[in-house]
Amino acid sequence: MSIQLRQGTGTIGTDVPGALLLHPLVLAGIACFVVNDHVLKPAHPGWLTGKLSDVAGLIFFPVLLAAVAELIMPAARRHAGAILVLAVAVTGLTYVAMLLVPAGGDGYRWFIGIVQWPVRIVAAIAAGSPLPAIAPVRFAADPTDLITLPALLVPLVLAIRGR
Repeated sequence: MSIQLRQGTGTIGTDVPGALLLHPLVLAGIACFVVNDHVLKPAHPGWLTGKLSDVAGLIFFPVLLAAVAELIMPAARRHAGAILVLAVAVTGLTYVAMLLVPAGGDGYRWFIGIVQWPVRIVAAIAAGSPLPAIAPVRFAADPTDLITLPALLVPLVLAIRGR
């Protein structure tokens, strides 16, 4: 599930790793996630904005995982649909674990903290502040977030339609 611009046609083919990241539903999920987390949640914290981020993340994260697999292992592109189905399963299991298993929630907190650390370093350097240490993010496990799991059907449908 990769894309490439077909010369002279202005259309997109499927020869570039991670092409499904450019699908309109996936792009909408990414945009929704960013706008919700940086604009809507701070302005209107609550149940709806919390669930909106979960739905958006469950739509784009499996596609991101599959794209990374395609970049790391070019042979995976021959089995793009199966790789996406596996990415959906991994995402769903990880999501359930972080919501229901304390160690899963802790793993999530530290993983995101590590991922955000380079950005925090750049911000500290720009501000002339001391370099920050790696720190876990805040995370409150809310089992009601499990109602957003059907959002994983979106990348599954994309995988099926891509075949």
